[in-house]
Amino acid sequence: MLLACLLLLSASPAPAQSGANVLLVINEASADSGRIAEHYARVRSVPSGQVLPITVDNADEIERAVFDAQIQTPIATWLLQHAAQDRILYIVLTKGIPLRIKGTPGRDGTVASVDSELTLLYGRLVGRNPTVAGMLANPYFLGSAPVSQARTFSREMSDLYLVTRLDGYTVEDVIGLIDRGAAPAGEGRILLDQKVVFDDSGGNEWLKAAADRLTESGFGDRVVLETSSRVLSGEKNVLATCRASTWLSRSTWPCATSAGRPWWWATRCARHFRGRCCSHPTSTEGSIRSPSCRRCLPPGACRC
Repeated sequence: MLLACLLLLSASPAPAQSGANVLLVINEASADSGRIAEHYARVRSVPSGQVLPITVDNADEIERAVFDAQIQTPIATWLLQHAAQDRILYIVLTKGIPLRIKGTPGRDGTVASVDSELTLLYGRLVGRNPTVAGMLANPYFLGSAPVSQARTFSREMSDLYLVTRLDGYTVEDVIGLIDRGAAPAGEGRILLDQKVVFDDSGGNEWLKAAADRLTESGFGDRVVLETSSRVLSGEKNVLATCRASTWLSRSTWPCATSAGRPWWWATRCARHFRGRCCSHPTSTEGSIRSPSCRRCLPPGACRC
């Protein structure tokens, strides 16, 4: 999210990419999936031939064999049949497609995100078969490198697919997200709300680094870095927000609360923020697979 805010304000214009670079995947077992896909394809000009229907159980979690047979294989087949493995850069999933692949827990486990596994599909198509177990480093993650080193995603610079998901509590939430994304705001303030949460101050350090980078790039007058115990609320003219209070330490997830509310409150608030950029409290941008992600969250709690 922090990188997205920086690029939004300071990146140079990207080479032309369009709906021709998108494969939109819908689940025929979910009416919501089809309605969302229809709206997205119209707004983003995705060709009708690049809307791929699959049929899979409308469940949050599936077996890996089901993922392979009913999600990954149909996508791979379509890419090869249309000689589109290089042209397609983005795979867009929709509400109703499963979230997780069952497996063993832990850093060396086999549990995985459906979205993350599909990022690796290009490598599989060209003969590389990454191990199923354990975490894999994300080569597209900028890490601590200067934002000036960020490059527009392309096939020349990466052998991944960027995979995203159109999801929310309701279809109306998702349609609103699509419409706001098609007409993003370019003005407004960036709110970075520091807090010391549980036993982890890492989020505060990231927010301070983001504020410093934005200031160095000439946007200091638009950055609000809140370092006190006050919770930023009721703010107007907001382009983006990120707060450390929505990041939950892995070691404290089972009993985590936010301002006395249940642990899911932070997830709900983060997911439903109405600005242009928003962090998710259980994301791990530095890895493709995050075996500990959603360790204690119930099915459906982390859809984005």
